[in-house]
Amino acid sequence: DLTTGTHDLVARFAETTEFAPSVSAAAAFRVTDTTTTVVTGSSPNPSTYGELVTVTVAVASASGIPTGSVSLSDGSTTVGTCTLDVAGTCTVTSREIRAGVRSLVARYAGDGIFLASASEAHAHEVFVTETATSVSTSLNPSEYGQPVDLTVRVDATTGVPTGTVTITEIGRAHV
Repeated sequence: DLTTGTHDLVARFAETTEFAPSVSAAAAFRVTDTTTTVVTGSSPNPSTYGELVTVTVAVASASGIPTGSVSLSDGSTTVGTCTLDVAGTCTVTSREIRAGVRSLVARYAGDGIFLASASEAHAHEVFVTETATSVSTSLNPSEYGQPVDLTVRVDATTGVPTGTVTITEIGRAHV
């Protein structure tokens, strides 16, 4: 097996009792990298933000089984990476795929024999996580002008919510 690159090959004919030995002129022989295809699938699909999603990646070639690494991205954001196993497959698991219909692309980095390639965009739908918001006070009732602490709690079915909370009195915003 020749590795990728250019190789100078010569043929040598061994002497026999009837024939003299000979050697051919050197002939350049080039072995190129092999093309690959990348296929993905995700489960569960659809999912909810914060839910563990498993994306399975398979890299194939007509010339053998590719080795190396794969990165999974959602646009310009890397969702995860994995290393191909002996069958040319790997999985990426993530809880960080943003809500919406995402276009996940797996990119195979290539190795010394197999060329880098990318999958077609794989549509994966992620629903927003349901939340429940509650507010409590340190003092109820309170007297006018008396300081009162408000505690707001936002819980989600998966993940930890981040963001802004606004407390309003019907029709008016307060800080």
